[in-house]
Amino acid sequence: MHSLSSRPRAAACALVAAGVFVVLLVMVAAGWEPLHRADARVAADLHTWVVGHPGWRRTLAFLTGWVWDPWDFRALAAVSAVLLWWQGRRRTAVWTAAVMIIGGLTGTLVKVAVARDRPMFTDPVADAPGWSFPSGHALNGMLGCVVLLAALLPVVPRRVRPVLWIVAVVSVLGVGFTRMALGVHFLSDVVAGWALGVVVAVVLWAAIAALWDPAGTEPEDPSSAPSDDPEDGPEDGPADDGEAQITRGGDAGLDTPRPTGRSSG
Repeated sequence: MHSLSSRPRAAACALVAAGVFVVLLVMVAAGWEPLHRADARVAADLHTWVVGHPGWRRTLAFLTGWVWDPWDFRALAAVSAVLLWWQGRRRTAVWTAAVMIIGGLTGTLVKVAVARDRPMFTDPVADAPGWSFPSGHALNGMLGCVVLLAALLPVVPRRVRPVLWIVAVVSVLGVGFTRMALGVHFLSDVVAGWALGVVVAVVLWAAIAALWDPAGTEPEDPSSAPSDDPEDGPEDGPADDGEAQITRGGDAGLDTPRPTGRSSG
């Protein structure tokens, strides 16, 4: 696991996401009329489309209730955390569990604090309990995809990684669309859920990395280690012969054991 200071792009994403979330939170809490009108227009247009396409309504209900349900992401994250711990990637395992637990609790607390009503229609196609802001499905979809990418990307061949990214992006966007199209969330609810998910994931990543190894002396996760995939190949070219001999222990007759333990992170 890398610290936030070594991930400037992650830090930048977290700052942007935090700004988006705070702005939306203030607008919703203040009842800013332009945002309400925009949300209502998008909700009405999507509702009209779904009412006219019953087949799509059933498909969206299946996707949001069985494929992209928050409990699906929580179950996958729990399995991932156990496997990461067993593999020795224990900081990442702790981070995975913390992200799903703290992220879910944070979303619930914000819902209760803001107490925004869900969209209302005379002929609703779906219903959902609780408050509307932020979308719990969007939040947990973002959290789940982030932790699963963190677990899988370092250990899969490079040629497979674009597929994982595509699945994650489609899942995050898809779960948000289903919630809006079924009329149980506004657009701002969904965007706020995505933004809050990014903030929680990055902040906890940095906090756990710093608390686990304040001196920064522990080995990093496999994401920073050379890949075993033959397609990856060396990035900086072959090492100098003399350097290679030193790495192997110098004298040909000196058999220096090399560390075999897994990374703890």
